Amino acid sequence: MARTATVMVLVVGVALGVGPGPGVGLEPGGAVPAWAAPPAPRRPNVIFILTDDQGWGDAGFAGHPFVRTPHLDRLAREGTWFRHFYVAATVCSPSRTAFMTGQYPARHRIHGHFATAESNAARSMPDWLDPDVTTLPGLLRRAGYATAHFGKWHLGAGVAAPPPERYGIDVSGRSWCRSGRRSRWPRG
Repeated sequence: MARTATVMVLVVGVALGVGPGPGVGLEPGGAVPAWAAPPAPRRPNVIFILTDDQGWGDAGFAGHPFVRTPHLDRLAREGTWFRHFYVAATVCSPSRTAFMTGQYPARHRIHGHFATAESNAARSMPDWLDPDVTTLPGLLRRAGYATAHFGKWHLGAGVAAPPPERYGIDVSGRSWCRSGRRSRWPRG
């Protein structure tokens, strides 16, 4: 740390025309050596937490009088808490579609929760979100982020359903709810 601070002062000094003299500590042509360049800005970590059926005030950091959520409180304190946020649907599959795509779920014909193929067909719904659609995890992955999803998936299930990796997710530990049962899927 001290070396970086000293180098930064030297580089600033040379840029201002003061310091030990012309060319001292610089590469040929006056370029700053790689070891003296300031570090690349750190990109923020992005953690998106979705909890079904949780009201806006149901956590400690949001002012709940007796629910204790110390880990969520710390995330809210040290990160960014989006207080003005719109959920595009009241049930799981369409709301997840909106979060993943940034689009209204009706654009993808997803207006209810995914269920059996027969039930989906009766409601004119696909059996899963189209894996070729642009998703937030896909965009983050292309920007160099490692992406992960843990928890309830509910964007399609069954043998033929695309795994989360098709949507830009590197690692997943997921479950899918149906009729009150929880079933663990093997990792994709």
